[in-house]
Amino acid sequence: MLTRSEIKMIFFIVIILSVAVRCEHLNLYFYRRGRVTMVPIDDYDYILKNPNFNQTKPTVLYIHGFTETQSSNSVKTIVAAYEKRNRENLLSLGWSHYSGGSYIEAARNVDIVGSSVTNKLYEMFGKGLDISKLHIVGHSLGAQLAGSIGRKLQIISSSSMILPRITGLDPANPLFTSVQTWFTDQSLHSSNAQFVDIIHTDYGLYGTGHSMGHANFFPNGGRRYQPGCPTVMLTDDSMCSHRRSWLFWSESLVDGKQFVGKKAESYLYFLVGMFIKNGAKEIAVMGVDCDQRAKGSFFLRTAKYSPFALGHLGY
Repeated sequence: MLTRSEIKMIFFIVIILSVAVRCEHLNLYFYRRGRVTMVPIDDYDYILKNPNFNQTKPTVLYIHGFTETQSSNSVKTIVAAYEKRNRENLLSLGWSHYSGGSYIEAARNVDIVGSSVTNKLYEMFGKGLDISKLHIVGHSLGAQLAGSIGRKLQIISSSSMILPRITGLDPANPLFTSVQTWFTDQSLHSSNAQFVDIIHTDYGLYGTGHSMGHANFFPNGGRRYQPGCPTVMLTDDSMCSHRRSWLFWSESLVDGKQFVGKKAESYLYFLVGMFIKNGAKEIAVMGVDCDQRAKGSFFLRTAKYSPFALGHLGY
């Protein structure tokens, strides 16, 4: 009788064998100066050789969440904020073919897509993409995919390649836990990159219920309902707190120093002023400018309304 480890190994081999077929439904989008270039992920050379792709700049790969597409407000808002910032090459992964449908199927696809993207990134590193300048940012299921990529890159490179930074924007909770499951290897974890920062806005519901990053941020306690979000369930509005994570990230791209978190044992301790006293390390900025020396849990309060309206970015 096969052991659980042997069954998982067979399952992993089956996933690897299916990768080549599934690659044809994965696309990379390159955004620059108000224009977007889309290519199948196999044709990444077209992006690397694009005169607007600056190899000396940092590169960001953004990964959207469950049921989203490049037309979703999350992607449009993130893209607009990065273009306003104008400091990085911006890529976005188009994986809606696998992130749509049922959630169970989409969660199962995380490792399949993770293998495909990892293989292509590995090839891109050999053709000029500087791994030391790559930052992967993912929302919800996209954050779990980012973790999968980070894990698999270390495996195929025999640990010679480790992503510098992964940012998880309220990583997806259902079917992802701190231990292995039959659907995925595990949730986004600090071991997946040199620095992993996580913004929790729907802790324990749509967002993961554990803190596995180096720096974990809990705006308004990190739980629903975030200020300004309606107290409803089982409607599109119930996603408000979960979505607030990418709105916070977008705002940090435009005004990076405004979200200052204080280290505390819990949100209650934060509210009563019982902070962890550790010199300069007792505070950390939530967002793109987070100091990568930050470690632990950081709490902060924000305004009542959505932090970044689409109209402010021209949408």
